[in-house]
Amino acid sequence: MKIINKISLNSKIIFLILISISLVSCSTNETSDSIKDIAFLRNSFLGKGINFGNALEAPNEGDWGVVIQDEYFDIVKNLGFKSIRLPIKWSAHLNIDTTIEPKFFERVDYLINKSISKGIPIIINVHHFDEIFREPKKYKIVLYKIWNQIVVRYKNTSSLLYYEILNEPQGNLTSNIWNEIIDSVVKIVRKYDKNKTILIGSYNWSSIWGLEELQLPNDNNIIVSFHFYEPIEFTHQGAEWIPGSESWLGRKWPENENDLLFMREAVHIAVNWAKEKNVPLHCGEFGAYYKADSLSRIRWTERLVDLLDENNISFAYWEFCAGFGIYNPRTQIYDWGLINALIKKRTK
Repeated sequence: MKIINKISLNSKIIFLILISISLVSCSTNETSDSIKDIAFLRNSFLGKGINFGNALEAPNEGDWGVVIQDEYFDIVKNLGFKSIRLPIKWSAHLNIDTTIEPKFFERVDYLINKSISKGIPIIINVHHFDEIFREPKKYKIVLYKIWNQIVVRYKNTSSLLYYEILNEPQGNLTSNIWNEIIDSVVKIVRKYDKNKTILIGSYNWSSIWGLEELQLPNDNNIIVSFHFYEPIEFTHQGAEWIPGSESWLGRKWPENENDLLFMREAVHIAVNWAKEKNVPLHCGEFGAYYKADSLSRIRWTERLVDLLDENNISFAYWEFCAGFGIYNPRTQIYDWGLINALIKKRTK
């Protein structure tokens, strides 16, 4: 402030213009060291986002009932969502030599370009790579080859594209192996692409409880992502892919004050960890399945979003138009209760 006071009015104007230019450049193609806290700035661009789930992370797009339509980008933007997370099952589209099938790559190209053309930041990840969870030492090499191809292809793409290394590390992919993989993949990315922001989740299904074992590489353009589905007996009641979840049907939220307290304390575990590490946070997945009570879903979502807002945590709701969704493409009906819980501006 003292320095600014000593310069002329014209110099002040020039100074402000230069500041504005530098901030604008952060959203395009600036180098990763142009601003010390670039990851925090890039995280703010993600804001309140949504997953285009049940599409490209299926074995084939459409297998799980979702094919991403062009109008979906306009719909989410018009609703007020600021970013898109695109889960991708690359491992289902590898040739024998582990090269990615050209037609599948072209489909991903199309969706990335569609999002960027709308000015919407988009996160692409490696999703449902089940083999690496069973045999991590064998399949980490395949993961490296996948990322090598992705980065070479998209290294000159707008910085509205974000990379997420791997969805929900778990199983035999222990925290020690995962930390090793993180370091290797970040080196692969930075060999070709010094600019893109990288998202990293923790071991144990990207849960808050795995953060303590997460070791971050020395890179100033990393966002740490966590997923939140607590309590699972509420958010996944009746989920067909979870044995025994039918017994959870009928659970409401909150059942008592302890539910509210638990959610706050859980989020604060992540917040305190991130402050210590000086990294921004992104909640990459959260949601409650459609079989839960509608009002409970809204209350749960609204409360979590309030906590994320209070702590400057960007997010990507799970998901747009399937079992957790906010929109039914067949009936063109919106779930306005959930939408308002996610994006409306509430006074604090």
